[in-house]
Amino acid sequence: MPAQLRELEVHHADLAAGYGFADVPPAATRWIIDDIAAEFARRDGVPALRIEALDSDLAHDLGGTADSRTTPLIAGTQAALLAWLTGRSTGADLSITGAERLPAAPYWI
Repeated sequence: MPAQLRELEVHHADLAAGYGFADVPPAATRWIIDDIAAEFARRDGVPALRIEALDSDLAHDLGGTADSRTTPLIAGTQAALLAWLTGRSTGADLSITGAERLPAAPYWI
């Protein structure tokens, strides 16, 4: 069921029919982000990034070895992070610290 939940929510937002990532229930948003972070942990070549949600305690270190002095920090709402992580957003509504610009999100599936 969890994979179906991810597919349902992401593709529902893809339809652009009045339902966006901000409409995904917070618990589902968090689960999907946790799932994406777990996928990145299983892969080589994911750049070191830290993501933090401003509207919850969600935080993940993605790829590489996180070092608070050199790892870029990407922050925003859970919905904005989910849209960016799934490649559905440029991340214009996210903030970045520790880098000049927001990198492209790693390919997630």
